[in-house]
Amino acid sequence: MLRRFVWVAAALVFAPACKTECHPYGSVDGPWVSVSVGGNQACGIKEDGSLLCWGGQYEDELCPPEEQFMQVSVGDQHACGVTTDKRALCWGQATDGDLNAPGGEAVEVAAGENFSCGIAASDGTGICWGNNQYGQGSIPAGLAHIDVGQWHGCGIEAGGAHSIECWGSGQWGTTQAPKDGGYAEISVGWAHSCGRKDDGTVVCWGGAGGAKDAMHLTQVPTGTYKRVGAGAFATCAIDSFDELVCWGNANDGVTTNPPNGAFVEVAVGGDRSNNNSQTACAIKTDGKMVCWGNNDDFQATVNPDWN
Repeated sequence: MLRRFVWVAAALVFAPACKTECHPYGSVDGPWVSVSVGGNQACGIKEDGSLLCWGGQYEDELCPPEEQFMQVSVGDQHACGVTTDKRALCWGQATDGDLNAPGGEAVEVAAGENFSCGIAASDGTGICWGNNQYGQGSIPAGLAHIDVGQWHGCGIEAGGAHSIECWGSGQWGTTQAPKDGGYAEISVGWAHSCGRKDDGTVVCWGGAGGAKDAMHLTQVPTGTYKRVGAGAFATCAIDSFDELVCWGNANDGVTTNPPNGAFVEVAVGGDRSNNNSQTACAIKTDGKMVCWGNNDDFQATVNPDWN
């Protein structure tokens, strides 16, 4: 129940001068285990639980708390993560209360545009904080895995058929999830979403401003996949051969020039305010990180030590 949560400020808001005060710790060499890409920033978690962020710095987006993390999600201008002791913490631009993570233990968080959502460890209850103009903060009950985009979110049911349920703005068909079940992974972009089923099938729905965009974003290349990452204007997935396959908008070479190699994780982001620029990052089987696409704010350069 939502009333079990006690609202507390779960992130320390640094001054804008954080660019000279934030000191990421640890080597950027990895090995990395998780990555998330937002508007023009990215954050990754290393094997030892340390979390580093790189890219555009406006209001502390690159200054996560110096904690050990097990999950991270980067939104438009803020990010949230779950520490190894299951606390939800958020940092970056404080807009509409999007940094005000509730108290209590969490198992998962997702950061969108000016809002965030999480799943409580105690009973699996979902809760959102921040902007709720389009109902994006009204998360349905009974979801085990969630992700959020600009004004909507989607999750996989905790029990039963493991079907997908979406909420928030239905513009461009973002909430029109497939009706079948058997889903193991959900990834939500700006205005489209993708789900990966137990058999490796990937299904995408929604769009980003018209029929042409919807066609590019929802036409999944033939194959089976181990992971999927939906971004603002494109999606990348890891196929059964551990190789990257990308589709959608070709801006910045994200879909046309993905790196070669064997991968275990992939994430895609984008910034509609910068000519629909986009960036992607992926983790190789040896734990090394590689990013490609737009690098205007060094979001494709895995080198947080410049802060």
